[in-house]
Amino acid sequence: MASGARGALLQVVTARLALDITSGALTMVTVGADGPWPTEYPYYLSIEEGTDRWEIVRVDNTAGQTHTIVRAQQGTTAVAHKADASVHLNLTRGDLARLLARLEQLLGGGGGTAGNTVVSETTYGLSPTAGVDTDFSREDHTHGSPTLSAAAPTTSAVGDVAANGSATTPAKGDHLHGRESFGGVPGASVVGDAGTAGAATTPSRSDHKHPRESFGSPGASGVGDTGNDGVATTLARADHRHQREAFAAVQAAITYAIATANGSASTLARSDHQHGTVPKHRQEITFSRTGALSAPLAGALKWSPGVAVTITGVRASVGTAPVGASILVDVNKNGVTIFTTQSNRPTIPAAGTTDDANAIDVPAVSAGEFLTVDIDQVGSTTPGSDLTVTIYYTVN
Repeated sequence: MASGARGALLQVVTARLALDITSGALTMVTVGADGPWPTEYPYYLSIEEGTDRWEIVRVDNTAGQTHTIVRAQQGTTAVAHKADASVHLNLTRGDLARLLARLEQLLGGGGGTAGNTVVSETTYGLSPTAGVDTDFSREDHTHGSPTLSAAAPTTSAVGDVAANGSATTPAKGDHLHGRESFGGVPGASVVGDAGTAGAATTPSRSDHKHPRESFGSPGASGVGDTGNDGVATTLARADHRHQREAFAAVQAAITYAIATANGSASTLARSDHQHGTVPKHRQEITFSRTGALSAPLAGALKWSPGVAVTITGVRASVGTAPVGASILVDVNKNGVTIFTTQSNRPTIPAAGTTDDANAIDVPAVSAGEFLTVDIDQVGSTTPGSDLTVTIYYTVN
C-alpha cells in the first residue's frame, strides 16, 4: 500500500509488467501489485513513469491481474514495454470530476444543487433531450411524448356497441361509437308494385319498396339484325332486339403451305377460317465433276434459272472420300458466296462422302442471275474424286 501524503488522499497501487507488450497490445498482465485494483471503470495506469518511455493507458476491465487497455491516453504515445517495467495507478482529471460529482450527490452544494424536479412534458409530440444543467440530476432533460396522430380511431360497423378506448396513444384510437344495427326485412317487390319510401328508423328503412314493372314479350331476332335497346316499360322491354351477325364469305387460299385454322370472326359462318394448302414443291439441280479433285477451283460449274427461286439447301457428295483434310465446297450468286457465314459451307470431312448445308445466308436468286460452284479445299493426302453438288430450291 502507498504511504505518506499521497497515500492519505487515495490508495496508490504499484506493480510491474509480467510479460513484454508491443505498442499495439490491448491487454497486459501485471505482477507484484501492492494493493487491490479498482472495480469501477475506467481508471488509468502509468507505465514506466519518469522515463522517456512513459505511457498512460486506460483500463476498461480487470480480471485478476489481466487488464483490458486502451493505449496512448492523456497525450502520451503507445510504445513497446519490457517485462518488469513499472506500473502505477494514477489519479486523472476525470477521476477528480467523478469524485466531485459524487460529493455533490452526497453533500449538496459545491457548484450546483442536487436538483430533483424535471421539466414537465405538457405538449404532444416532444422529442427526448439530454439535460445540460450542472445540477446533479440535470433536471432540464425531457422525455419524449407521443403525438396525437399515433393511432386512428377504429371504424364503426353497423351494430357496434359504444366502448371507451384503452389504447396508450393520446387519442385512445381504439374507442368505438355506437351504431344501430340493421333491422327488419325489406318488403318483397312483386311485379307491378308501386315504389314507396320506407319509414323505419333502421339504417336500411327496411319497409321501403322498389317498383316492379309487368312482363312483356320480346321481339324475335333475325339474321343480320342490328342491336337495339328496348324502350318499353314492361319488365322485359318487349320491343328490344338482340343483334345478329350476317353471313360472310370464306377467305380464298392463294398461297402455298397455309396451315388449317379455325375461324374467330363473329359472323355466322366464321368467315375467316382457313383450309390448308400444300407447300411448294422442292426442285433441284445437280453439278458434277468426275475424276480426282483439285483446289482451289473457282466457277467451274454454272447455272442461271429462268425464274426467281429460293435456295433451301445444298448437298455435296464424292465417290472417293478425302484423306488428311476435309473437302470444302462454296456456292456463289453472281460471283458472291451465298454462305456469308463461311462455316456454313458444305464440308465433307476426311473419310466422309457427303454433307448437307441448310443454313443459307443469301437464299433468293432472281431470274437472269447465275450460280457457280467453287471447290475451295480438297483432302491433303487423298483429295477425293467424282464430286456432285445438288442445289435444292423452290420456285417463287
